[in-house]
Amino acid sequence: MENKKKANKSIIQICTEWNKNKLSNPAKPINPITNYSIKKFSAKYNELEKLCATVKIEEIKKEDIKPLKKKSVLSKPLTAELCELWMKNKYKNPISNYNINENSRIYKEFNEECPAILAAVAKKTSVKEKPIPKIKDTIIIPEVNVIDEQDKDKSNDKVYYPSIEDPEFRNKLMALKEINMHKINNYDDILTVADFEKKANELCTGFDKSFFQYLMGHYLSYRMPYKSMLIYYSVGVGKTCTAITIAENFLISHNSYDEPKIWVIMPQAVEEGFKQQIFKKMDYKIIANQCTGDLYAKLANIIETTPDAEIDKRIKKLIKSRYNIFTYEGFANFYETNYISKGKIPTDKVIIVDEAHNIRQGNSDDKKRVYNALTEVAKTGVNNRMILLSATPMYNEPSDIFDLIELLLLNDKRTDYKIVSKIFDENNELYDDAKTFLEKMASQYISYLRGKNPFNFAFKLSPKLSKIPILDKVIPLTENGNPIDIADKNWVDKVSDGIVISKLGKKQLEYLENIKLVNEDIQNNFKGLQPMNIVYDDKIGSKGFYNFFRLGDDNYSFKYNPTYNNALMPDENNLGLYSGKILNIMNIIKKTEGIIIIYSKYLHSGLIPTAISLEHLGFSRYGTDNILENSTIIDKPPKYKNISNPRYCILTSDDDIMGGTTIAKLINIVNNPNNINGEQIKVVLMSPVAGEGLSVFNVREIHLLEAWYHFNRIDQIIGRGIRNCSHKNLSLENRNVTVYMHCAINNYNKETADVHAYRISSRKLYQSFIVDNIIRSNSIDCSLFKAINYFPKSMFKLGKIDIKTSQGFDIKYELGDEPNFEPHCNITKYEEDSRGFRQDIYKHLALNTQMKFRNILIEYINKNIFFISHNEIKQLFSTIDYDILMYTISISIYPNVIIDGYFLIPHEDGIHITKVINNIPLKIALIKNDIDNTKVETKTDDTQIYKDFVKFKEMPINNAIIALYSSIDLTTFNYIINKILSNKTLSEIDNFIATCLYREGVLIAGKEIPIGLTDKYIGFINIFNDEFEPLLYNNGNYKSLTVKQLEQLKKNRKEIIIPDMKKEKTQWGLFVPIFTDKEKKNKRNVFKILTPGEAFGKKTGIVCTSLHKPQHQKIMEDLKLSIKDMKSTKENNCNSIATHLYKTNRISLNPIWKPLISNI
Repeated sequence: MENKKKANKSIIQICTEWNKNKLSNPAKPINPITNYSIKKFSAKYNELEKLCATVKIEEIKKEDIKPLKKKSVLSKPLTAELCELWMKNKYKNPISNYNINENSRIYKEFNEECPAILAAVAKKTSVKEKPIPKIKDTIIIPEVNVIDEQDKDKSNDKVYYPSIEDPEFRNKLMALKEINMHKINNYDDILTVADFEKKANELCTGFDKSFFQYLMGHYLSYRMPYKSMLIYYSVGVGKTCTAITIAENFLISHNSYDEPKIWVIMPQAVEEGFKQQIFKKMDYKIIANQCTGDLYAKLANIIETTPDAEIDKRIKKLIKSRYNIFTYEGFANFYETNYISKGKIPTDKVIIVDEAHNIRQGNSDDKKRVYNALTEVAKTGVNNRMILLSATPMYNEPSDIFDLIELLLLNDKRTDYKIVSKIFDENNELYDDAKTFLEKMASQYISYLRGKNPFNFAFKLSPKLSKIPILDKVIPLTENGNPIDIADKNWVDKVSDGIVISKLGKKQLEYLENIKLVNEDIQNNFKGLQPMNIVYDDKIGSKGFYNFFRLGDDNYSFKYNPTYNNALMPDENNLGLYSGKILNIMNIIKKTEGIIIIYSKYLHSGLIPTAISLEHLGFSRYGTDNILENSTIIDKPPKYKNISNPRYCILTSDDDIMGGTTIAKLINIVNNPNNINGEQIKVVLMSPVAGEGLSVFNVREIHLLEAWYHFNRIDQIIGRGIRNCSHKNLSLENRNVTVYMHCAINNYNKETADVHAYRISSRKLYQSFIVDNIIRSNSIDCSLFKAINYFPKSMFKLGKIDIKTSQGFDIKYELGDEPNFEPHCNITKYEEDSRGFRQDIYKHLALNTQMKFRNILIEYINKNIFFISHNEIKQLFSTIDYDILMYTISISIYPNVIIDGYFLIPHEDGIHITKVINNIPLKIALIKNDIDNTKVETKTDDTQIYKDFVKFKEMPINNAIIALYSSIDLTTFNYIINKILSNKTLSEIDNFIATCLYREGVLIAGKEIPIGLTDKYIGFINIFNDEFEPLLYNNGNYKSLTVKQLEQLKKNRKEIIIPDMKKEKTQWGLFVPIFTDKEKKNKRNVFKILTPGEAFGKKTGIVCTSLHKPQHQKIMEDLKLSIKDMKSTKENNCNSIATHLYKTNRISLNPIWKPLISNI
C-alpha cells in the first residue's frame, strides 16, 4: 500500500513535503507518503532521511513554513468559555456533556489547547477590569465509574456540588453524604480518671490520620470543583499533614520525570519539618505510622536492610521529583524569572503556603514580593489549588486575615466581594459589614480547629497556681506620665493566665533614666524592650555584651573582662543589678521538674546571657563547649531527680553559636524517650528560627523572656511545647505546661516598655477573640468538628482531678471549656444527598476504621478471646456508616492481614481470630535471582505435570487449563516459565502448555506490547501473586513494565471481575494461591467456591475439598451438572465443578487481565 502511495508522487515531491513537514513539527513530522505523524529518529524517519539525502531540493526557510494545525477531533472550535467549563471538570466534554477518558484524543486536545486559550484571555484583561461571569448555583459533575462499585446502577447518577457563590453553599455542602461522613461525633461522658486515660491512650496510640485531614484531602481533590482554602488550625493540630494529604491526592498518577505539580512556599526554618512529615525514617515495623503511610517506602523501594544513607538519598530524590519547595524569597525569584519574565502562567498546580501569616501586604519588602507573586499567580493562574496554612492568621492585627482571604478570592476569580478596610471602630465595636463579610468568607474558605483537646494536649497552667507573683492590677500611667486609654482600663483581666513580674535591676533603672524614654512612639518599638531583659551598664545588645566579655580560647567561648568578673552570677548582687528577669527565671528553674523552654528573639540581650547564668547555676552545654570558660558555680547548685549533670542547648540559626551541633540533632535528643524528664537536656534556649515548625515533647515550663505586641506570636512559641500527644509519655498528673510571660516593672505608678507592649497585646487579644469567635461559628466545617473544638464542662463527670505543677504544687484541675468557646454553627439541615457516595470516596475512612478495629481485636486477643460477633461489631462501630464498616471488614478478613500472626476468618455469626505460624504477606515478583533451575529437583521428562499433559493434550483445552492450575506449584511454575521464555524452540508439550498459559493471560505475547522483540512470548504474570505485576524477559533478566507498556498491555486485554454475589443466583469459582510449607518458600493453588446470596462482609470463598460430598452434590445439582459416580472422590467432584464453571465463564484464575479473543 505504501509503495502504491509513493508511486503517485515523485521523489522530489515527497522530499520537498518531508522537509516542510520537519520544519513545521520537528518532533513528530508528517510522513508525506502515509500522511501520519512519525517520531523523530524512528525507523520510518531514518528511512525518509536516507531517501531524501540523495535528492537535491531548493532550501526551504523555516519562516516561510506555517506550522501545520492538527485536525481537531471536536465538533466545534474551542473557546475560553468551553475551556473554563472543562477546567472545572476535566472528565466531561463540555460540548457533548459526555464523560471522557484521560487517554482519549478529546481529553488530550482540551489539555493541549485550553491553557493557551485561557492564558490569552488572562493577558487581555485583569480580574478587576473585566468581571468574570458568576458560576451557576449548581455545578454538575458526572460520577466517575469505579470498577469495584457494588451497585453499578448508580453509575449514571450525577453528583450536584453547590457553587461556592450559592447563599446556601455551606448548608448544601453539609447535606452531601461524602462530606458529612467525615463528622466527628461527640465523645462519651468521662465518669472516671480511668475513662479519661483510656480515651487519651486511644487518641495517642500509633499514628492515625484524623477525619479533618481526610475531609480537606477530599474537598480540594480533583473530584470536587473547589480550589481554595485557609487551613486555620492551632499550633500542633496537624496543618502540615493536612496539606500533604491534599497534595498526595494529586500525585497518584505522577511520574518521576514530570514537572512537580506541588509548590510549597515556607520559611526555611520549617522546611526540614515539612519533609519529615512527608517521610520520616523510623523502625521498619512501624514505618507506616506516619502521614503518608508506607507510600514513600514503597516508591523508594526501601526494605528493612536498606542503609540510612541510601534511604536519605532515595527519599530526597523522590520528594524533589514530586514537590517544588521554596523559601519565601526563593519563590518570588522563581516566579519572576520563570513565569512573569517569560509570559507563562501556572496551570494545574497545588500551591501550599505554610505559615501564611508571614506574607502580609504590610510586611517587609521581601515578604511583599512573595505576596505580590502569589497575587499574580491567583489572578492569572488556571485550575490551581491554593492552600494557606496558619495557626495565627491575625498575626499582628485582626485585619491581617483579609490579605489571605483576598488571595483565595483571586484564585477563584471572584469579584463579587469587596474586601472591607476596617473591622472595629474607635470604641472597639465591630462594624456590621465586617461581621457579615467575615461570616461569609469563613463559611466558604476557612477550615477551623481550635486545638485544645484535653485528651491529647497538655493542660496549660498559669504561674499563679505555683505561687509565682503576677501583674494583678492596671498601671494607670504610661511611661511618659499620660493616662492610659479608657478602653484599656481593665486590660489586665483579659490576660487570663497572668503576666509574671520581675523588679528592674538598679543598673536597668539607671540606663532607662539616662536615655530618658519619654516618647510613646519610642516606647512602642522593639528597641525599647531590650533593656527590659538586660543592660550592660550604659549599653545594651552586642555592644554592651562585648564590654562585659572578651573572646576565649575556644570557638565562640568567652571570658569576663576583669571589671565585670562574675557579673551574671545569678544572685541579687550580680545578675540582679543588670537583669531582674533573668535572675527571676534562674530562681524559678531551680525547682522545676521536667523540661524547660526559654524563648527570646535576642541573642546578646536574651539567650547568651541566659546561657551564661545557667552555667553559673551548674548547667553544662550539650554537644559543644560552654559559652563561658571556667565558670564559677554558685554555692548551692540545684539538684534534680535522676540528673547528676544538668545540661542545656541553644537552638539558633547562628552557626558560630551552634558550634558542632545542629537543631535537628538537638531536637532528636530532647524528644528521645530517654529524656522524658530532662535527663539529657533539661533546658532548651530557643530563638525565632525555632519559633515555627519545631516540636518539643514533654515540656513542663515555657518562659517568654520579652513582651510582644500581639499574643498570636506568643501562641506560636507556646505551640512548640504544647502539641498533639506531645506529653503522652508523662503521667496524667504531670501532663501540664506552665507558661511564664515575663515582664519587667519598676512600680505600679508608671508603665515600662514591657507593660506597654502587653497592654497593646491585650487590646488586640480582645479583637482577635471576637473575630476568632465569628470564624469558629461560621467555618466551612463547623458542624463536622464541633466535638473537637468544644469540650463542655458537663461531659466531665469525674469532678476536678489531681495534678502537680512543674514547681511541685498539688492542685485540683477542672476539665472542660467555658461556655463562651462553644461554636454556634447555625446549619440549616437539608435532606441527605448520597448520590456521590461510593467506594472510592470512602476508602480512606475505612483505613481509619480498620485501625480502630485492629486495636479492639488486639484487646480481645490479650484477653484470650478469639471470636467477635456481628452484633458486637455493630455496637462498637454504631457511629460508623454501614457501607464504610462493611468495606473495612472486607479489607481486614482473610487473605488480608491486619494483626501480625493472625487471620480473620468470617463466620455466619461473626469473625474468628485464627492464629497462624507466620502471616507476613509475601509478594512474589520474579527477578533473575529468584528463578534458579538448580532448585527444581526433577528433570523435565520426569516431571509429573508433563506426564499428565500428554493425555490432556488430546482433550478439550478447558480440562487442561483446570488441571494445570490444580496441580502446578510455584517451583514448577518457575521452571516452566523460565524454559518457555529462554528457549527459541519448544517441544510439542511445552508449546501446548504455553498455549494454555497464554490463553489465561499468564504469558505476554510479543504482539501485545510492540517493543521490537521477535519472540512469540516476551514476559509473564505470576499466577501465585494476587497483584497484577507483569514482568518482561530479556536475556535471563526480568524487569517491570513502564507505565506506557502497562497501559498498552491492558488495552489488549480484558479485566475479569468477580460479580457481586449478593445479586447472583449461581456459584462462582476461583483459584487462590496458598503456602505449602511452614517456611513459606513454595505455593500451590486451591479451588474455592463463592456461593450466591447475602453475607456479612466480603466473601472469600470456601475451599471445595473442605466440603462434604452431599454439599458437592447440591452444588452440582444447582449447576445442572450430571453426577456420574456417587462414589467419586472429593477431588474428582471439585475438578468437575471447576471445569464446568470454566466452560460457563464463571471462574477466576490469576491473572485477572485476559487476552482479547481476537489476540488468542
